Amino acid sequence: MLYYLGTSLHRLLKVKGEYFPFQITGFEYDMIGVSLFGSAYGMDHIGKIAIVDFGQEMFIWFLYIALLIQKRDSSSEPGKMLKLFAKSPVIIAIFANILLNPMGIPNTCSFPFDSLTG
Repeated sequence: MLYYLGTSLHRLLKVKGEYFPFQITGFEYDMIGVSLFGSAYGMDHIGKIAIVDFGQEMFIWFLYIALLIQKRDSSSEPGKMLKLFAKSPVIIAIFANILLNPMGIPNTCSFPFDSLTG
């Protein structure tokens, strides 16, 4: 829906750049959404938003990026998409967490301000 709004605004406002409709659909989920969720519900519930994050990442890597590459190259290759997906640091981190968390491996990374919170 937002893509079509972007397409309409692109024509109406005569914006230069063929990627404008894609920019209208973009959301800064990770930097804004996760921090707002943590502020509203507490850091002990931050894992719940990771489930939504995984769905959002799947959408970005398998639909959004495919559409952008198709726009740029006039074709999108599934193999190229899978390779980009597998190399994404976010996807690697999500899968590492899914695999390592049930094994009981302790979190070796600490939040920089843990010492301030007691």
